[in-house]
Amino acid sequence: MDFNLGHTLTLRHTHTDTHQPASHFHRTPESGERITFLLANMASHISVFALWFLLVRLSVSGPVMTGTAVDVPSNRSDVVRAIRFAVDTYNKEITTEEYAYKTTSIDSSKVQIVAGLNFILEVNLGLTQCKKAQTTDVENCPLQYNCKKLHCHFEVMDVAWEGLTVLIQRRCYPGQREPHSSFLSL
Repeated sequence: MDFNLGHTLTLRHTHTDTHQPASHFHRTPESGERITFLLANMASHISVFALWFLLVRLSVSGPVMTGTAVDVPSNRSDVVRAIRFAVDTYNKEITTEEYAYKTTSIDSSKVQIVAGLNFILEVNLGLTQCKKAQTTDVENCPLQYNCKKLHCHFEVMDVAWEGLTVLIQRRCYPGQREPHSSFLSL
């Protein structure tokens, strides 16, 4: 009986000797090193995904299904990182303002387990007194008096085991919605 898993791994079941157990498998010699690498790499990816799933599962109550967006605390460290990433990306790549925006409050934060973690964020921003070109830490910048305010919907995809974080969706509107959670300055 042959099992062919793509071009990478061929397993052959042999049962010609009565002293050999039926579960004895031989692999083709040329694939030995590659099999070890691929199995270790696959185990690493599965372990990281399982850990992320467990962390999300422990942070929410009730059953969680893969692909279902669930509410998570806005002060959770991975949520804070996702918000900072979204606001930094908005400041650097999207807005044409001379001054930087910073988070003034968070209306909601959800996480969805897909091929990584998808953070779904509703965030209020305010325009600071710091010029984008001259600041590296926008969170310490004071807001402008009577500053321009935005309400933004951000979606940030984080695939930690590949070192990939991407702002996959953003919609910002003038004005600010009343926060549903307590004020949180990042």
